[in-house]
Amino acid sequence: MDFSTIPDGGELPEKLRAEIATALEGDPDIVGELEEIGTHAAHGYAKWHSSREDLLRFSKHFPRALFVLSGAGDEPEDLWREYFVDGQLQKAPAEIIYPEFDPARLKRPESPPSTTDT
Repeated sequence: MDFSTIPDGGELPEKLRAEIATALEGDPDIVGELEEIGTHAAHGYAKWHSSREDLLRFSKHFPRALFVLSGAGDEPEDLWREYFVDGQLQKAPAEIIYPEFDPARLKRPESPPSTTDT
């Protein structure tokens, strides 16, 4: 199976925009929902409580496309991605890994540390 991809922050090609518009003519509700979320997300932040249901439905219109949604919860460690293909979902919680201590990487700071540094 091959997938279409758009890099983060990339623009949709005009041909793909036309294909999306054609495919979604039968599902006008989702178009409005996604446009509303997109408007909020373009300003840096959006809560999208129905994201899973919306993207499961949306992905059925494009069965060969991979949709990736990244998110962060209220807690610092609550980072995740969800992958959607043809009405199916894969959940992927973030795995935060700290490198082991390596004395060879120690170096002196260029300026003295302030008392507020942690």
